[in-house]
Amino acid sequence: MIPFKDSIKLLVVIAILFIYGCDTENPEPFSSAPTARIMSPSGNNAPFKSGDRILIQVDFSDDVELHEMAVFIVNQENNELVYQRNLHKHGANYRWIEDTTLVTPVAVDYVISAIVTDHELQRTEVEETFRVEP
Repeated sequence: MIPFKDSIKLLVVIAILFIYGCDTENPEPFSSAPTARIMSPSGNNAPFKSGDRILIQVDFSDDVELHEMAVFIVNQENNELVYQRNLHKHGANYRWIEDTTLVTPVAVDYVISAIVTDHELQRTEVEETFRVEP
């Protein structure tokens, strides 16, 4: 039988080995990274006219569970953020649908970015460029 003082020391050593023996900063994920697919707007579309309704549609999915999603639109001429939405949602799939309008006196290229994370903090980002003309 181990004396009481020695058993305490042994438990402390085991606890230290357990705590520092784990890779707590970069855990190995158990699932695949989430996906994001920008359905609209697309660079394949004809340019939008200033003030037109622009349909934003992004499909998000994960093999286990989604966590955080965000959609941004940035004016490439001046790097101005013109649209931003953030969402916290659980489930394996989510379809983001919203309308916006962009008004510009000159032709401008915009970048739409979609970012998604899952509960393992795996992150995916996709982007698409589209044009708005006066």
